Amino acid sequence: MRHLLLTLFVCAATVSTCAFEPAVKNSCDLLSKSEVESIMGVPMRNPEAQIFGMCEYKSVGDHPYKAVHLSLEQVESRQTWEKNERGIDPDVKPIAVPGIGDAALLWNRVLDARLSVIKGKTAMSMMIDVGKMMPKTPDTLPVALRLAQIAVPRMP
Repeated sequence: MRHLLLTLFVCAATVSTCAFEPAVKNSCDLLSKSEVESIMGVPMRNPEAQIFGMCEYKSVGDHPYKAVHLSLEQVESRQTWEKNERGIDPDVKPIAVPGIGDAALLWNRVLDARLSVIKGKTAMSMMIDVGKMMPKTPDTLPVALRLAQIAVPRMP
């Protein structure tokens, strides 16, 4: 009987451990290639880890060229995060994106959009090239939202 109880305990512990996703080691762990392909609508190359834990997804073809760049960092507070983020593109007015992390801001820029999200004391920055020069919010916001809905829950 003790052997049966011990076996059940070990099995239960193993199942509960397997229910958790592995810890994020770098920003390439936030999205899979197939998830990015599905959202971007084109075949993508394998994700490439970059310096400082950044990750880059690039389209296989150049017409249209599409890309997603991710990075993670630790921040002191939401106020520090917001001040730093607004300083990166001071001449571009961000759009607040509700329902993503603790706070999220989206900037549409000349060649891409930048989504920045804070969750606890972890910040994620995502640059999204949707293949258009001077992308507008209707071009970038749906893509940024779909990517963030997958990546943010996986943030540490």
